[in-house]
Amino acid sequence: MGGENFYFPYEKIRPVQAEMMEEIGDALEKHCHMVIHAPTGIGKTAAVLGPALKHAISHKAVLFFLTSRHTQHRIVIDTLKEIKEKFKIDFTVSDMIGKRAMCSQKGIEKLGPSDFFDYCKVMREENRCSHFINLRAKGKMTPEAAELIVRLKFSNPNHVEDLVRECKNVGLCPYEIALILSREANVVVADYSYLFNPVIRDIFFSKLNKGLDQAIIIVDEAHNLPGRLRETLSDALGTITLSSAVRELKLFNMNELAEKVAEVLEGLNHLGFGVKNERIVKKSEFVDLIDDYGLLQTELEAAAITIRQAKQRSWSGSVAKFLGNWNGPDEGFVRVLKNTGKMLVLSYRGLDPGMLSRDIIDKSYATVAMSGTLTPTAMFKDVLGFPDNTRLLEYGSPFPEENRLSMILPITSTRFTSRSEDEYKRIALVCDELISNIPGNLAIFFPSYLLRDEIARHIEPGHKKMFYEKRGMGKEGKQALLEAFKKEAKSGAILLGVVRGSFGEGIDLPGDFLNGVVVVGLPLAVPDAETKALIDYFQARYNKGIEYGYIFPAITLALQSAGRCIRSEQDRGVVVFLDERYAYPRYMGCFPRDRGYVVTRDFVPYIEDFFRK
Repeated sequence: MGGENFYFPYEKIRPVQAEMMEEIGDALEKHCHMVIHAPTGIGKTAAVLGPALKHAISHKAVLFFLTSRHTQHRIVIDTLKEIKEKFKIDFTVSDMIGKRAMCSQKGIEKLGPSDFFDYCKVMREENRCSHFINLRAKGKMTPEAAELIVRLKFSNPNHVEDLVRECKNVGLCPYEIALILSREANVVVADYSYLFNPVIRDIFFSKLNKGLDQAIIIVDEAHNLPGRLRETLSDALGTITLSSAVRELKLFNMNELAEKVAEVLEGLNHLGFGVKNERIVKKSEFVDLIDDYGLLQTELEAAAITIRQAKQRSWSGSVAKFLGNWNGPDEGFVRVLKNTGKMLVLSYRGLDPGMLSRDIIDKSYATVAMSGTLTPTAMFKDVLGFPDNTRLLEYGSPFPEENRLSMILPITSTRFTSRSEDEYKRIALVCDELISNIPGNLAIFFPSYLLRDEIARHIEPGHKKMFYEKRGMGKEGKQALLEAFKKEAKSGAILLGVVRGSFGEGIDLPGDFLNGVVVVGLPLAVPDAETKALIDYFQARYNKGIEYGYIFPAITLALQSAGRCIRSEQDRGVVVFLDERYAYPRYMGCFPRDRGYVVTRDFVPYIEDFFRK
């Protein structure tokens, strides 16, 4: 079986793509789930769409392609356009991002997901959103909406940006138009939340009139899914939010309710008295602070509806939502009270992402999770709740081995007990040597901004300009920094970033603009109460607490940052992991098996030889 038996869009099929398509095609025929580690450059988007689309069309299933990045949507839609053109087949695609990101109302970008959900509901129910009103008249689709649907079907597949622009031009809701297209779509390209957030999924599927048993689910960049699901399960309430809710309620003359929330704030401050950092708390400790817990939640929910009629955001609504979540189950969760120095924060943190994904996977026609850093595949199978008969596949890098020099330098360490001014200077000296010997641009990623700044003070980059990633960079600022960095490629520049920051994932710098990446230190999670609870939970469930809750996630982050360097067959570069712990067997065993890492303290000759070739 080869690419000619699938909807493969291109003339040339790489051997690894042919193998992937055979495996995926066979798994779909047998309703098997898959977890696939497929490094960048394999062409996994085309390789998975080829068999998945053909199977979906022939078996009257719906293909859901889920990804966490908007940029990946464009790659998927372009590939589907190529398939449609090459095979002259008719199928419908709906491309959807988050409802808030598609909304045409002004100022909604400042709203959190919960606030936006409630604000949108109020606007629709009170007939205050013209874009929603313009969709239907007397229970039927308006002529403008019907005409737009016809036009979008004719030009289908459409990028979501094109759909949003078309809708804005005629004053229609982009989300609702995308939903209409989704009802008869063979392919839906969307964010994870459309299937894995239970509130959004229930609304979404009720409008689609489709069941999960008809869903072939492709989860792209699936290494991001566990973290996203844990965030969906979690919530937090700080003293600042409570204070804001008190002021808000007084502003709307809800003084009696404001007094009740003020009592909650006072109780939380009392609960946090003497807490210097953090402590685990029981559900009852917070519940007992409130005289009539359920009534307060109901009153705040009602108040939030009134408040959102006058303004978009409601602090009272945020408090009500937290009260509902806090009263949730204990198993698979941890409750923590933190003193940040500026405020007290009460958190209800989800530990088990499988709580949201396990049932979806079980009920789906088939689910395929794939990523370039999905190692070890067995861990992702476990934590996401895939069944035991799931197929686990790992593919090697398709790029020539001679184009990459991968090194582990067991010279320094960022472990907490090793941190000192002298160690920072030693790390900086190694960075200086790497900067001197790797021509052109170099990106150096650190475990945190604090460590980056402590070490960067001692780095002497010579003639090379240094660029610093900043906390909370917006899209425009991020792009501007990247463009300025690329312009320095001939003389060479240094990008100093953070593994969990804006540039550790999701950027592509062609080989002409980046000759090397250095990952300084091991980006292990802070061993706080939540991390310890996560380790304990995975230990009890899988007997792999340290691995699943601590080590493997850190290695995934490090590999993601390292992956910024080699993105195509033409790219050449040096990838360096700088920390003695990377050479330990328990850490080295987490790395992909196809790389051939050089472990050395004498690294300069290797670099000189690499660039001489």
